[in-house]
Amino acid sequence: MRAQLDHTADVGIEIKSDTFQEALSEACLALTEIITGGNLVKPSKELNFKITYSDSSHLLVDILNELIVLFDSENFLSGQARITLSDSEATVFLSGDTYSPEKYGYGVEVKAISYHNLKVTTGPPSHIVFILDL
Repeated sequence: MRAQLDHTADVGIEIKSDTFQEALSEACLALTEIITGGNLVKPSKELNFKITYSDSSHLLVDILNELIVLFDSENFLSGQARITLSDSEATVFLSGDTYSPEKYGYGVEVKAISYHNLKVTTGPPSHIVFILDL
């Protein structure tokens, strides 16, 4: 389950999922939906990256901020995300496409993920709440 939360001048996202990995994947897709205005991305290429983390909150923020960097620097939008976790490292596998306004439309520019009101319960079940700075 994924839902947008009302929040002044920013966008709040709430995700509930059976597993933490699924919740992280849903968070990636929620970010893409905000950027595109709800349009789904048809994957045509793959990317992956690794993140070292010390706790689940930092992991979520680091993954989403990396997606913002990929969008800003390479125009990459994620259409699918799969995350594998070890004790201190996550591998993020993305399938996505190059952004074009004609293909994916306009949503809003996301600047960063905020630590304000950040809530992460790894579960199971997993529950994530985060705010996007627009």
